[in-house]
Amino acid sequence: MVLVTASFMVGVVGMAFAVRTLNPTRFERNVIEVGDVRSKVPGEVEFRIDEPLRAGTDADVMSVGIATTGSGPLPVCALTGPDGEVVELRPPRGGELWLRDRAKQVDLVGVARLGPGRYSATCERKGDSERSFEVGRVVGEQDVRVLVLPLLGVLGLTLLAGLLFLVGGTLAVVGLVRRSRWRREQAGLPPV
Repeated sequence: MVLVTASFMVGVVGMAFAVRTLNPTRFERNVIEVGDVRSKVPGEVEFRIDEPLRAGTDADVMSVGIATTGSGPLPVCALTGPDGEVVELRPPRGGELWLRDRAKQVDLVGVARLGPGRYSATCERKGDSERSFEVGRVVGEQDVRVLVLPLLGVLGLTLLAGLLFLVGGTLAVVGLVRRSRWRREQAGLPPV
């Protein structure tokens, strides 16, 4: 019975953990343009990132990318942070998805993990190109990992609770049968 009770306790703890860590609204945050949505190269786009939807979580940073459309070589782009500091852009990785207007063919120039604040993206022409650029949300492996790891934790706790329930239930049935036999023997009745 102790294991059956423990299985219910693990289940309750697992659900409490799930409610606290799973945040389906984390992908509703987006980049908000302060001025023009798109700019020709060379040009500048100002944008801001709002505060996290749930304060005090690890969702205060998100992946933001600079994407270009058009022909010619990719431009050279830079990000400036809220205090005027230069934010390092890294090259895009294979599994990253551009969330804005996914039907349109875009080339990601760079991606950065940004927290709340006001930013500025500038792109300079490289060679002879006719390109425009915009800034938007990118979902990468870090964003997915933050969502998947709590799900795996909940799954693990659920499996543990189920195993505890199964073992505890089996031991309870075996114990009840043995106790019944013992009582019958004590009463002088034939075994069943």
